[in-house]
Amino acid sequence: MQEKPELKRSTGLWMAARRFATDMTIAALAFAYSVWAITGSGRDTIAKGFVLLLAGIPVYVFVKWREGRRRTGEAGGFELPPPVVDEMVVYKHGDELQPAGSAR
Repeated sequence: MQEKPELKRSTGLWMAARRFATDMTIAALAFAYSVWAITGSGRDTIAKGFVLLLAGIPVYVFVKWREGRRRTGEAGGFELPPPVVDEMVVYKHGDELQPAGSAR
């Protein structure tokens, strides 16, 4: 005897909801433990960790700046691929349009 599609679908949704609830419970317990461990480490350790976190901001900004330069082609040494327009490639040297998958 085959199961009805509605029952199969609702069972799948129920299992997904149960899995989500289990994952959220584990995540909440892990978060609570992390907060407890950080709080228990003392003010001095928390202050030093905060300073190290702030020290990482300039590094993050530098990496994003360098990534943006590479994306726009400002950092020499390579050429950006031609732009794709409606699955057609517009080549830099010439007015010819060719499908994106075809060879030149």
